[in-house]
Amino acid sequence: MPLLEVGQRYHPNVSVWPEGLHVFGLSAQRMEVMVALGGVTDAEAAAFRDTTRPFEVGLASHGSVVILLARMPGVMDWSDAPYDARLMPADERGLPVIGHTLIQWLLVDAKTGILRGIRSATVTPQFTAQLHELLEGQAARPFRRATYDADVAAYQQRFTAQALVRRAWITEQAGITVPVTESMREAQADIADTLGLHDLIADERIREVVAEAIGRGEAHLEERDGEAWYVDPGFGPDVPVRLLGYDEDLGMVDRRQFPEKPKA
Repeated sequence: MPLLEVGQRYHPNVSVWPEGLHVFGLSAQRMEVMVALGGVTDAEAAAFRDTTRPFEVGLASHGSVVILLARMPGVMDWSDAPYDARLMPADERGLPVIGHTLIQWLLVDAKTGILRGIRSATVTPQFTAQLHELLEGQAARPFRRATYDADVAAYQQRFTAQALVRRAWITEQAGITVPVTESMREAQADIADTLGLHDLIADERIREVVAEAIGRGEAHLEERDGEAWYVDPGFGPDVPVRLLGYDEDLGMVDRRQFPEKPKA
């Protein structure tokens, strides 16, 4: 999975995006969702990054169209994103497994294509199971682009996003900063695999802490000048992943502030 850099274009060759939600990159344990707003303000970007303000997510459907719903305080009211896996490249048509799914939210300025924020959070196994069921049902139906377009037009003409929420199969909060539960710990291995943490972080203790923070929605990874950085306001200043260390007394540390102790 390529790392993304805030302040750069989400896609190097695209400078304008349609406003709204867009679902990309669905795999077995991960979903990428773009939130494209026209002229993102600093206040909206700050609200997007504020992990104390949970997002709300939901799933609805109309015909064979799966509909992702989301509301973000200070950023946008309930919005909807139609999705059919068969419109995606073959390697982005993953079917989520039962368990936690990591959603990576990307705030993009629709007028410039610039990435203004990244936020990650897991959704519950119940949400994942519902998504799995809807996508299985979608795959069982023959795909015709004209039918898909007609289904999207029909539901958007008939229902507001708020009305879809009332008809949703499931809604829940995502990205809440809460103590880690045993079920979240079980999801850490999936998160580590999905983000390629095994290649980035050799120390299992550091990898576990990073996966836990990402699963809570408190942290994410960014690429800067070809290097992976760990971004977690609660941890401290942004730090290159290679400079994360582990201290038996302090836990995970920034080696710039806490150099490794010389071995006796």
